[in-house]
This record gives sequence, C-alpha cells and structure tokens, in this order.
Amino acid sequence: ILQKTNPDDLRIGAHHQVFDLDTRSILAGSGLAEARLSTSRYLIVLRKKTVAAAEVTVDASDDEVSFNLINVGPFVEGFSNAVRKAESLPHDGDYACHILRIAPLYVMALWLEPLDGGETIIVPIKPAPDLLLTADSYSEEEFLNALRQPALDLDTRI
Repeated sequence: ILQKTNPDDLRIGAHHQVFDLDTRSILAGSGLAEARLSTSRYLIVLRKKTVAAAEVTVDASDDEVSFNLINVGPFVEGFSNAVRKAESLPHDGDYACHILRIAPLYVMALWLEPLDGGETIIVPIKPAPDLLLTADSYSEEEFLNALRQPALDLDTRI
C-alpha cells in the first residue's frame, strides 16, 4: 500500500518506545525491569487508518538517529486494536504506552507502564499465541507466568 500512496497523503501518528525482553529474564523471574529499550516506533497513517509503523534507533552516545525498518504486517493493525481495547479497560492514573517484544516467543504486547504507582497493564497484540488470548489484559505477573512454560520449552530445545 505504501508504494502506491502519494507521500503527501501520509502523516506520522503516535510515537511509542519498543522494549525487548528475553526468555532468560522470564525464566529467572526478573520481570519487566529487565526489558531493554531497543527502538522508537512511529505509526504511519493514511486517511485516519494506520497502515504501517516505522522504527528508528537512537545512539545514546551521540544522539544519532538511524532508520531501522517499516512494518506493514499484522502487528500494525494489532497494535491499534490493542490500544482501543486498553482504552476500554477500567484503570486509574496515567500510563506510558510501550510495546513489549519477546521475539523468541513471537509475542508482542501493549505495555502500559503506570506513571503514578498504579498497576502495570499488558494487552497482547494479535496475532498472539493461543495461550495469551484467554484474557483481554494481564497484570505483569499473570503475563510473565503465562509465558514461563513456552520460554522453558524453548530453552530446553536450544
């Protein structure tokens, strides 16, 4: 769709940071504190519809910004759906909106990090493994517990 679109019709939408969590951290019980900032992601919008996401990395030593990738896959629409779902959930306070990526398990989730001491909210982004589709949202503990066995299964295969 991007190749056939006039660039003047596109606009940059919401920005969010992408954090990566490895399976060793899940198995060690370290929690989301071990998630590492890997990229910044910007939604690309065409006529009010999110059609892609662009990722950039920033080198902390010299603030050099590097283009990383453009994603037009199912996680782009999945992110928008997860945000709508999260907006409908009961919650108090303000949250930072991140993406949590656990690449070895093919998992991406909306990570709502409380800014004022509230509860962390995790919303799986579809497509997601079936084991994560049992709830609309998870606490940090519930989410990591759901991933512990798949992380262990992967660890024993490696």
